[in-house]
Amino acid sequence: ADLGMGAWQAGKCWFTRGGHRQNHVDQGTTPPGFDDSAESWTTVVPSVSFATRAQATFNIAGSTTPVSDLIWTGCTNIPDGTTFTGTSTLNVDTDRDGKADHTKSVTVAPKCGRPVASPTVSPKDLGVGDRWPAGFYWWDLNVPKQGRYVLTATGHQGRTDAKESWTAAASRLMTAGVTSQAANGLVADWNQQDVTRDTKFDSHASSLLIAGGTDPVSDRVRLDVKSLDTPAHRDWDTNNDGRFDGNLRFTVKTTMHLTGGKSKAKTLDYASYHSVAGGNDSGTETFSFTPADFGLKTWPAGDAWFTSQVTGVTGADNGMNVACPAGQKLVGSKTDEYRLCLTDYDRETSELNGAENIHFTPKFKPSVTSKVEASTMSDGNPPKDEITVNLNTRTVSGLKVTARADVYWTPDKGADGTALPANRKHVAAVTPLVFDAASFRDGVATKTYDPAKDPAMKNVLGRLGTGYVTYVWRIDRTDLTGQQVTYGWDWHARGWTKTLTFESDRLLDMDATVSDGWRPGREQAEQTTGWWLKVTKIGYLGHDAHGRFQPDRPAKGAVLNMQETVDQTGRTPVAGATTNTITLNNKG
Repeated sequence: ADLGMGAWQAGKCWFTRGGHRQNHVDQGTTPPGFDDSAESWTTVVPSVSFATRAQATFNIAGSTTPVSDLIWTGCTNIPDGTTFTGTSTLNVDTDRDGKADHTKSVTVAPKCGRPVASPTVSPKDLGVGDRWPAGFYWWDLNVPKQGRYVLTATGHQGRTDAKESWTAAASRLMTAGVTSQAANGLVADWNQQDVTRDTKFDSHASSLLIAGGTDPVSDRVRLDVKSLDTPAHRDWDTNNDGRFDGNLRFTVKTTMHLTGGKSKAKTLDYASYHSVAGGNDSGTETFSFTPADFGLKTWPAGDAWFTSQVTGVTGADNGMNVACPAGQKLVGSKTDEYRLCLTDYDRETSELNGAENIHFTPKFKPSVTSKVEASTMSDGNPPKDEITVNLNTRTVSGLKVTARADVYWTPDKGADGTALPANRKHVAAVTPLVFDAASFRDGVATKTYDPAKDPAMKNVLGRLGTGYVTYVWRIDRTDLTGQQVTYGWDWHARGWTKTLTFESDRLLDMDATVSDGWRPGREQAEQTTGWWLKVTKIGYLGHDAHGRFQPDRPAKGAVLNMQETVDQTGRTPVAGATTNTITLNNKG
């Protein structure tokens, strides 16, 4: 103030001392002090500057790591190590309105020439919960006027400083899953419930698959996606057209399994997803399989089923160049806005899902065999016959079987086989035997045929001649068709008996007829019929009216040649008939 200053200003100061003439001083003098270090000094102005950088920043919301602010203090004309006090304030703008919604201040002690970190601030310290929310973050530094060196309040506002501010994009989650319906599923209408012991299959037409075919079987798989955030979003489809944005695709794997352990997996990339507005077909793709996929020529009998799951994502637009946590898949990211991750996506559909289960039902070929009760007969009658019908399956019930037979006579046994002898003579067709469904046990039923009780044999009984009588039984397909039969099996070998109802002709693996053929060993009886022939000579003894006939003279020693004729007149032999030579005894 003596010099008219409010405070010492920067510059050089010195004293100038003057002396006037006086005793012992012959002449006055004025020594200059400017260049005299003992009489001069320089006054400097201290200055402080602060450089800051936010630490442990993050670009995705959801982190729990505390953050801090690193402060570098630049000092001029201040001793190194001088410490100041100030305040660092963390700010976050969560609604992007340009204003801080939450703040937290911590005391800092910047030190000349030293980097000093502020105390850390956690999400709880800031009052935003356990994790950092999405928003715009920045640090502000304020150092008030203090001591000899900070002559005015100073600091640093970090909102516009890229080193002191950052954006945390929203960490968003979505999930995906599949539902499916096999085209030939045992359960229809996309019912995704697991089959239980009590589940009954309704035998709808498409579920009745037959083993041995080669046609493809298919599974329709529907992709469903949804947001796990509140409020919900649709970041995968920003224009809401039911299709994924850009090149984004969801990969779905479907595996077909066969009884016995064979399986085949196929994958498809989905460009769309299911939505109610899009109808049942939206977000649905079809996976087809053939026997060749399994190294087979035809479909084997037994259970088969499909399982499906989402396996990943391709074509994600990753504008932020970020990754998702382990176990999640990146669906997309948009700088300063969001990172979208897929979680809980790889759940595989259940192998017990009725809509995903199919069954290849085996065909069956019934057979008929018989065995006569007597291998020799002498009464001119056919023998009784025991007939066995075998469905050759224990899994089909409800079938009524009609067995038909023809009776033949032959002069010899004939050869065992399916071909009938050329020299056979048709005796009669028996009245068919009907085996009702209830008569079968484990697919087998037996009846005894008695020709004596068959009206169709009334003109045959007692009239069969010496030779061989043979039954030939058969089953005609036309007698088996048009029936409803039940097929049952142990589903997935769980001890759960399941059934399907079929039109019988779909399960028949036979041509027009099945027959046991010509089987002399068990379907034939040798017929020996006793008969006798007496020949007498008719002679006329005497002359003219005086003579008389003598009809009772035996034709002893006569040689007769006998042949079978076409009728009782005896005029025309049967073509190729055998000639039998008979020599009569003494009695003719």
